[in-house]
Amino acid sequence: MKKILGYIQGNMKMETIETTNEDAEVINLLLNPPIVSVKKEDIYVRRCRLVSDAIDYSYGKFRTEDLPKLLEFVQGVSLLIGHRKDTAGVARFFDGSIEQIEDVYNPFTQKKERITYIVPKFYWMKKHSRAEDLRINIDGGIYHQVSLSWWYKRATCGICGKDMRDCEHIPGRKYNNILAFYYYDKIGDVLEGSIVYKGGQPYTGFYLDNELTEELKECRKIYSGFSSDKCGGNIRVFREDIVNYLKPLKGCAYIAGDIADKGYSDDRIDIIVETAERNEVLDLLPLPFKNMVDFVETSKKSSKMIKMEGRTSDDDSEFRGIEGIIKNENINNEYFSKKDFIRFTGKYVIEPLYEGILVQVHKDEKSVKIFDTFGKEISDKLPDIIEDVRNFNEKNLILDGVLLVYHGRTRFGHKEVCDIIYNNKNLEDLRLRLKVFDFLRCGNLDSTDIIFKTRREILSEIFFGTKNIQIVKAQFAGRPSEIIASIEKYSTKDGAIIKDAFSKYYEKDKWFKYKKMYEIDAKIIDHKVTEEGTEYLCGVISTNKLKVIGNVFSKKIGADKGDIVRIEVENAELEDDEIKLHSPKIIEIRYDKKYPDNVNVIKRISETERDSVDFDAMCEFMVYEYNEENVRYFELLIQNNSEAGFVKFKRKGDFLFNRNGMSLTECRESLGCIPSDSKILDYGYVFDFKNSKHFKKFSLFGRFGQVKGNFIAREILYQGRNLFLLWKVDF
Repeated sequence: MKKILGYIQGNMKMETIETTNEDAEVINLLLNPPIVSVKKEDIYVRRCRLVSDAIDYSYGKFRTEDLPKLLEFVQGVSLLIGHRKDTAGVARFFDGSIEQIEDVYNPFTQKKERITYIVPKFYWMKKHSRAEDLRINIDGGIYHQVSLSWWYKRATCGICGKDMRDCEHIPGRKYNNILAFYYYDKIGDVLEGSIVYKGGQPYTGFYLDNELTEELKECRKIYSGFSSDKCGGNIRVFREDIVNYLKPLKGCAYIAGDIADKGYSDDRIDIIVETAERNEVLDLLPLPFKNMVDFVETSKKSSKMIKMEGRTSDDDSEFRGIEGIIKNENINNEYFSKKDFIRFTGKYVIEPLYEGILVQVHKDEKSVKIFDTFGKEISDKLPDIIEDVRNFNEKNLILDGVLLVYHGRTRFGHKEVCDIIYNNKNLEDLRLRLKVFDFLRCGNLDSTDIIFKTRREILSEIFFGTKNIQIVKAQFAGRPSEIIASIEKYSTKDGAIIKDAFSKYYEKDKWFKYKKMYEIDAKIIDHKVTEEGTEYLCGVISTNKLKVIGNVFSKKIGADKGDIVRIEVENAELEDDEIKLHSPKIIEIRYDKKYPDNVNVIKRISETERDSVDFDAMCEFMVYEYNEENVRYFELLIQNNSEAGFVKFKRKGDFLFNRNGMSLTECRESLGCIPSDSKILDYGYVFDFKNSKHFKKFSLFGRFGQVKGNFIAREILYQGRNLFLLWKVDF
C-alpha cells in the first residue's frame, strides 16, 4: 500500500508555562537525546494544540483512538518554520497530553462539536542567538498557527468504508445530507511540525509517496484538496496531481490547457494523446478527475504543455524520468549557430555538451540504482559508479547526469557508451564515468522549486567528486556577449548546453542546446540491402505523422526498421514542404531514443548560417530615429573596437535600410552620443567589422529582429558630396 503524506493546520494556542526539572529529565531521555544534558534553566518550554480528531479543511479526520499514537510519534520530532525540510528546526517536541474541548465551532462542518486535541510541549535553548526572537514572536501572538506533517497508508471513506482513491464519494460534498469525509488510517509516523503563517491553503493537503519503498523518502500529492472558488464550488485540480497520476503511463501524452499554462484548472483537464491510449489515461485517474478529462486535438497544444511519457519496462522501482532538450512541434530548443543566442535575455548557466546517455541515480538506505531515459535499470553495468554513490554521506539521493566512456583522459562518443550498456560489448581499457549536472533529492531536500543556479551551488557544496563521478563544469553568464563567450569557452566537439539560471527542476523548456554539427535523429521506415551496402528510407515527425526525408546509404550501420538513427548533413533545405538533405551520412543508432526529431529541426538547419565569424571581435550597434528641425533622421551607430569612438551612418527621410536594401548616407567618426529624444529601433551585435577610409564591411544581428544581415558601405561622390552607399549583401 502506498503511503500518503498529510499536512494539517491548527491554532497554536501557546501557553507560557513554568519549566520544571521533570521537563529536563524527559528531554534527556528522548530518542537521540541532547549530547550535553539540559537543565531547566537552559531551556524555554511552551505547549500547543497540534492536531485533533475534527474534520479538517480537506475533509480528512483522525480517529479519536489514534490520537495517543500520534502524540507518541511526535516525541522528539523537530519543530520547523514553514515545513522547510532543508533546515534543522528551531525547537523540539516532547511530553504532552490529550485534551478535550466542548462546543467548538468547526467551519468545515458548520457545527459545534466536541473536539479532542493532542497538546505536546516543545523546547528550545535559551543561549541560541535567536532564542529571544522566537520567544517574543510566540508569546506576542505573531506566531499563532502550526502544521503537522505525517504519513499514512490509507484514506478510508467515512460513508462507505472504502479506500478514498477507489471511492465514488467526493470529500466535502453531501450525500443524502451526509457530509463525505475520510479517516487518516494506518498512520506510519510523524515527520515534523511547523510554525506556519496561515492554515487551510489550497496547495496544502495530503500527499502520496509514489516513489520509494519502506521508509518515507519522497512524497507526492494525491489530491491537492478540493478547494471551492467563489463562483460556485468547482473542484480545483492542480498540476502536481495529474503529473503524478500519469507517471506510470506506458505511451506518450501531453497535459495542456489551464493546468499546463496556469498550474491548475477549475473545470477541465485537457489531455492530448499521442502514442498513449485514452483508456489508459482514464484508468490511471481517480473517479472525480475522470469526468473532468477533455481529450483535445493536437492543434490545441500550448507552449507550456507537459509531456507525460511513462516507463516502458515492468520494473517497479522508483523512476521519475530525465528529460533531454525539448524538440517538438511547438518548441525547438536546439540551435546550430551562436548568433541565435544574441537575442537571449536573462541569466544563464553554460555547460559543456556531452553526447552520452542521460541517466538518473537513486540512492536510499537499502540500495543504489541507476536508470536510463526509458526507466530501464542499468545498475549491473556500472559497478564502480554504484560503489562510489554508496560511499556518499547522503543516504537519500536522486541525481541527474550523463554517462560517458573514457580511455585514460580521452573521451569517446555516444556510440561507445551504447555498445557497453545496450550491446553488451566488452571494450578493453575503457572506463564508464558519470558527469552530474543536477539533482532532485538530497537528504530531506527536494529541489523541485529551487532555481537551477542554486541547485548548482548546492551540488558544489555537498559533492566533491570521485574517480568515476564528477560534476559538470559550468559558468554563469548574463549579457548575450557573455553567453556567447561562455559557449566558446565551454563547448566540446559537440557543443554546449545553455540553461536558464532561474529555471525550476521541471522547467526543461528553459534549457537550450548549441550544436556544432547539423544532425537529425530520424526513424528507419524501410531499408533495401544491396551488394554495396544498405539504403535506408528515413523519416521525421510532422503533425504527429512520419514524414519521409529521403534515402541515406550506409555500408556498416546495421540498423533495422523502426530504429532511431543519427544523420549528419552538410546542410538541409525545406521549401514548400519538400525536404532536401545535403550529403547525409548515418553516424550511429540511437539506442537511447524512442522517437525521431520533429521536422522543425530540419527547418532550423535550413534557416541557419554556419558560424564563420570571430566572436572575440564582436562589438555592438544601435539603430535609432529622431527629429531635428522637423526633419526625420535615422542613424546607425557602430562601436569601433579597433579605434576609440564609433562609426555613425546617418540618413534623412525614410528608414536607413529602405525597401531595395540600399541607402545613401553620411558617415563619420563619432563619440557615440545620441539625441535625447531618439527612439531606438533595434540594437545588437556587430561581427566581422572591417573598416577603412573608403570601404566598410560588417554583419549586424539585432535583438529585435529589425536589423539582421551582412552589409557593405562604399564611399562615392554624389552631387559634389562624399557620401556612403550602404546596402545589404550575401557573402
